[in-house]
Amino acid sequence: MILGRPLKTAAVLACALLMISVSSPSPGPDLSQGLFPESAVIIRGGEMPSLAGTEISALLLAALRDGELRAIPFQVDEVRNGEHVFDWVSPLGREKGLYDRDVDNGRLDADDELVFMARDLGPRAESVKESGAEKAVELAVTDPTSGKTAYAYLLLKSRLTPSRDDYVKMDISGGRLHVETSRYKLSQPADRGYFDELRVLTAKGDFSKNLVIRNQTPARIKVKLIGIAGEKDFYDLIRGEPIAAKDGPVRVLWRCAGGADFGGFKIKGEGGTEQHYYVNRMDQPVIMDIPFNFNMMLSSFDIRGVMLLNPQARPLTYYDISHRAGVKIDGVPDAKDGHLIGQEPRDWCVLSGNGLSVYFITHFPEGWDSRLKRVSFVDDGPARSAVGSEFGEMVDLLSKGIHVYMVRFYIMPEDFKWGKEKEIEDMAGQKLTVSCQAMP
Repeated sequence: MILGRPLKTAAVLACALLMISVSSPSPGPDLSQGLFPESAVIIRGGEMPSLAGTEISALLLAALRDGELRAIPFQVDEVRNGEHVFDWVSPLGREKGLYDRDVDNGRLDADDELVFMARDLGPRAESVKESGAEKAVELAVTDPTSGKTAYAYLLLKSRLTPSRDDYVKMDISGGRLHVETSRYKLSQPADRGYFDELRVLTAKGDFSKNLVIRNQTPARIKVKLIGIAGEKDFYDLIRGEPIAAKDGPVRVLWRCAGGADFGGFKIKGEGGTEQHYYVNRMDQPVIMDIPFNFNMMLSSFDIRGVMLLNPQARPLTYYDISHRAGVKIDGVPDAKDGHLIGQEPRDWCVLSGNGLSVYFITHFPEGWDSRLKRVSFVDDGPARSAVGSEFGEMVDLLSKGIHVYMVRFYIMPEDFKWGKEKEIEDMAGQKLTVSCQAMP
């Protein structure tokens, strides 16, 4: 479950660049009773009416461990006017309508978000009286494919000792954003939308070399009437600044705003993104509020999203449904023209090798899937290797109005094998379901 936030734009092209962007304790052994262990669970406050209006600081989340209730990591992210409430908001962020305090002064309301990891769930408890809680809500999380259910208990004013585990750490220093978890270490310029350092935990228990030079969104653009054409990588054009952040134990929220100048294309714009970082994944949700139809100005807008790989991290192997046997990424071209373009549409792919896997998953707006190529792109050569997606022509899709788009990366400390993708709910085609029940 993912939430993007509306981004007001003066021109649309700047939004497109945001489509592709990614020692803390590790979650304990998987006790989630057969659920998707890599999933994060997000529950709205409105689903727990018996706790409405209670002090968020008095809440504690617990699960059964060896027959005893024990606290597990969680956070409540408050929401105000459709935007997350942050720990820190810059003056520009305030101008854009962001807040560091909710109107209810820290009390749980209907749009607030309870966040925790499915891996931390446990079996059902017969009672929570041992916790001494004034109120309790049982959270039942079910895998619809297997019918298996695991549980957690949200407690008010419990005498249990709170969890001190912090799965995600964030630091802003030297003009850069640094995110560190037990699964990965990421770094990126604070004023840009791309990351240029990604080190990943391997099956041996150490961290890999930096996997990337950077991630890119090159686009082939043609402007109507004046005939200007060319290729631009939007990450080279955007400049922005951090405007809000929240560093929680389960996820980090990071918000940027910026602008882009496309030079000879005579187009300028504004944009931004809110990125979410979890222990095992990175989310980059974007909502674009487009003020005019893209095809009014452009005759073509053909885009791909790729990661430029660090040659020192090779060899690796690329997998998707068009390349089930894998494509070796070793600096040796795999096609006469230097790159491979897939034939079968897909929304995910995997880069794997040396005891690690990075999954790329793209969620498009409804109606886009049938109109985009969404095929694999592999460009492997001695000087550079790029892997990702050829999205195709988007000029008619970016019409006036709001469009939701999101890219997610999962980080796994193991080599990819077919069947592993079914352990991730985004790829399995099913979503966890949640029911909330007040306890006597």
